Amino acid sequence: MRPHRNNPSRAGFTLIELLVVIAIIAVLIGLLLPAVQKVREAAARTTCTNNLKQIGVAMHGYHSALGYFPPGFTSQTPGVDEEGTGPGWGWGAHTLPYIEQDALYRQITLTKDITDPVNATARGTSLKVYRCPSDTPPAPTFNAVDGGGPTLYALAFSNYAGVGGQDEVTRVAAK
Repeated sequence: MRPHRNNPSRAGFTLIELLVVIAIIAVLIGLLLPAVQKVREAAARTTCTNNLKQIGVAMHGYHSALGYFPPGFTSQTPGVDEEGTGPGWGWGAHTLPYIEQDALYRQITLTKDITDPVNATARGTSLKVYRCPSDTPPAPTFNAVDGGGPTLYALAFSNYAGVGGQDEVTRVAAK
């Protein structure tokens, strides 16, 4: 039997050496995290800019095809104050064929109100081109409610709004 010898050379790290290495890695990660966040935000800004450019190109494609820009709002349902101002479709629905969403556009029946069950799939379909990646809503849709009352229907979330004219949709015409 061989006698056991104490070997003064050791293999491995001591606890203090391991803690120093972990601390150095933590400091490096702390220095890199803000740079990574800046890169992510720059990418989100670029995507948002590209979305707006694609929407602008779609508007001009609509104009080239029909001779005018898409309406800011259309409705088949009379509203509270005047005809045709009930729930309706905005410019985003009218430009769908020009942002490569023709199949979704064909699911919409524009002669029926947006609240009609036949339009449920189309009104609830969220599109990346209409959402800024910097915004993270809790869900791709939100519930439209009647003056704080019951939920009327779910609508796809969008970050971009169009202008439909100088007046509010529900404004009573001067007599």
